Amino acid sequence: MALPVKLQNDETVVREVRRHPAAVTLQIVADVIGGILLILLINWLSGVVPSLSTLWNIAYVVVILGALLIGFVAVYRYRNDVWLITNQRIVDSVKTSPFNHSISSTDLINVQDIAIQKKGILATTFNFGDVVCQTASTKGNFTFRGVPNPTQLLEEVDKLRYAARRSTGPGSV
Repeated sequence: MALPVKLQNDETVVREVRRHPAAVTLQIVADVIGGILLILLINWLSGVVPSLSTLWNIAYVVVILGALLIGFVAVYRYRNDVWLITNQRIVDSVKTSPFNHSISSTDLINVQDIAIQKKGILATTFNFGDVVCQTASTKGNFTFRGVPNPTQLLEEVDKLRYAARRSTGPGSV
């Protein structure tokens, strides 16, 4: 796969990070459950007010198409979102659709704080979560969402940040 950015002089990719498949699956399951609940609500309302049967049929179609679109976007983002960790910087490349692509980058020396968040029993069981790298940039945070083994990723970014700060010399940070 082609990298979303051109590497700088003496820059090498240390790690390419993508979402954990379980995180994407859980997102899709939550969307399906929401769609089923909406269909059940529509079904109940159509029994309460049967005179609007055409409106209820339209609502069914809208809910089903919306669920399919949400599922497509989740799978598309899983395949196309990528975070790069190089020996010099972090690159966040997010594609929400074929027509919307944003890329953000920060030097490792600008990372001020790193935290992980595991939310829920499934995230703990399957060992995935978010790694949040706080910076002083206008973007503020670089968040690796739903990535496998977030503790290991935190340690790796922390080591690279330390090495980058040491290589720039005292007083330059």
